[in-house]
Amino acid sequence: MTKRGPAPSQPCGTKSAYARHIRNGEPACEPCRQAIRDYHRQRRAQTARIRVTTTPDVVDTAANYAAASGLPLDDVYTAALAAGIASLNKRLRNTRKPDSV
Repeated sequence: MTKRGPAPSQPCGTKSAYARHIRNGEPACEPCRQAIRDYHRQRRAQTARIRVTTTPDVVDTAANYAAASGLPLDDVYTAALAAGIASLNKRLRNTRKPDSV
């Protein structure tokens, strides 16, 4: 059986080349730094969360329900937010214009 050598190095301007610079203890070149910035920017965009703001009446309602039901406030509040997001998503789906043919 023949022994395989190391895999060919990726050219500068890629995420792999950036990792090679770091692994070798050398400063990354500008194309590699740009590649890693683009990679992280894309990852953040894929995992972006919707920021939800609440009004005091939602918090009061959740607190009252938690007190009456004996459930932890965090659980009630999380469920209320989830229900609100689901309701918003449903409304958005219903208001979208159909694709033109």
